[in-house]
Amino acid sequence: MSEESAYEDGVFTATGQYGGLPSSITVTVTLVDDVITSVRVTPHATNPTSLDLQRRFAAAIPVVVVGKRIDEVKVDRLAGSSSTPDGFNAAIQRIKEQARNDTSQSPAGSGGQPGCISTDDTSKEKLCKNVNLEKAT
Repeated sequence: MSEESAYEDGVFTATGQYGGLPSSITVTVTLVDDVITSVRVTPHATNPTSLDLQRRFAAAIPVVVVGKRIDEVKVDRLAGSSSTPDGFNAAIQRIKEQARNDTSQSPAGSGGQPGCISTDDTSKEKLCKNVNLEKAT
C-alpha cells in the first residue's frame, strides 16, 4: 500500500441489494493501491431469468472494472442486465467504506460510530473494531 492510497490493500466482500423484491449479489474485490486487481460476483437469484442475468453480469464485470481505481468504478447497464449494476454499485460503496484508510471519519451508514460499518441495509448488526482516533504527536 502506498502512502497516498485512500484504501487499505486487501480482499473485501459486500452484498448489494437492488430492485423492489429486493434482489442481491455479493461482490468480492482485491484492492492494491486503490486499484481493483480482481473481482468476483456471486449471484443470489432464484428466478431462472434473474439468475441468468446475474450470471451474465458476473461473467462480464471483470473486463469493465479490473485495473480501474475503485473511486472510478460506477457500472451502468451491462450484459443485458439493467438492475444488477445497482446492486454492484451498492456493494462497491460498502467495500469502499470497509477499506477506507482514514479511521478519523465514520464510514457512511455507521450511525456515527467510528470504525463500524453496517453489514447490510436490513440488519442492525454492525461490524466494529476499536480504533484510537487520537493523532500521534
